[in-house]
Amino acid sequence: MKDKYNFDQIVDQHKNLVYHIIFRITNDSSNADEIFQEVFLNVFSSISKFKGKSKLSTWISSIAINTCYTFFKQTNKKAAYSLDQFMEEKGDFISSEISITEKMESEEINSNLSLKINMLPIKYKIPLILFYLEGNSYIEISEILKVPIGTVKTHLFRGLKMLKNVMGGNLNGFMQKG
Repeated sequence: MKDKYNFDQIVDQHKNLVYHIIFRITNDSSNADEIFQEVFLNVFSSISKFKGKSKLSTWISSIAINTCYTFFKQTNKKAAYSLDQFMEEKGDFISSEISITEKMESEEINSNLSLKINMLPIKYKIPLILFYLEGNSYIEISEILKVPIGTVKTHLFRGLKMLKNVMGGNLNGFMQKG
């Protein structure tokens, strides 16, 4: 089965996806670089297990997330996530028509939200990131995390509840998938 896949082609086609996932979880380029290499080692050591039941990118995303979990277990580090980084990448969230005052208030809220997301346990943080920020469906998240859809929904519900509690009940539209 390994002969069917070209290593360079897979890395080239999926490197941005993998690095993006890893950096969102770690928010640390040195850790991200280390994990990135480990992800593709894991991909090619287990490519024969890929059955084609999901997209290759979904399967690789799953490996990236699981490699991050393993990294944090082995190093006893906490995963970080920067919503500020996400907002920088997705500048279209803040329309050019918004006043400077509104923009400053929005940036303050997003900065606060980023800090609060960092406080969540990783098992709730990852589904929130994948669903609300990455736009993945329940099914895709289920495939990526290798958990039942019910577990995905439960983790999203509990993660939002925890986030709402730490935010003092104010999520400012975060729950609107987009």
